[in-house]
Amino acid sequence: TEAKYYGENSLGDPKLGVIENNLLCMTCHKTNQNCPGHCGLINFPIKFLNPTCAKEGIYVAQCVCNSCGKLILDKETIKSHDIDSLRDIAKLKKLAELSEKNRCTNISDDGYKCDMNPTYYPSKIKGELKILCEYPSHGKEKSIKFVQPIEQLSMIYESISPEDLKTLGFENGSHPRNFIMSGMLVIPPQARPPDV
Repeated sequence: TEAKYYGENSLGDPKLGVIENNLLCMTCHKTNQNCPGHCGLINFPIKFLNPTCAKEGIYVAQCVCNSCGKLILDKETIKSHDIDSLRDIAKLKKLAELSEKNRCTNISDDGYKCDMNPTYYPSKIKGELKILCEYPSHGKEKSIKFVQPIEQLSMIYESISPEDLKTLGFENGSHPRNFIMSGMLVIPPQARPPDV
């Protein structure tokens, strides 16, 4: 409605710039003729995996050890499956498929092996902001289904080395941490299409 569009902390906040004549921008104090407009930010109350790239985010979590952040597959396995010839989501998907039943071979300085990754369900995140996972059953133990906290996913992404990021296809400053949304950019009124 009209009241929600105009005023402070709205999409029509005068700090974003003005498009009406005879008004001054509250940020740069210029008229609509001279003010370029200023971006705003809507902060979300929770962080979540961006729905437009959620599958890619899950594939990354499947490709790396969720304990230490190293790639689960070694360089020889990646080379033998010609994964470097693939690009973008096809590469991530293939790496995730091959990584799914494998375990990280890294052993810590204390002599501990990394835990097995859970099984992620990328197809079950449609319309939900939850990342569903499951640890498979072992012997008499039942499988454990749970929701992976976004903070845990963020820690997994941050623990990936630059070399492994490059193998996954993240270059030129791109990083899987960018799949996690904590806010949304608000473009200035000058850059928006006119109302119809």
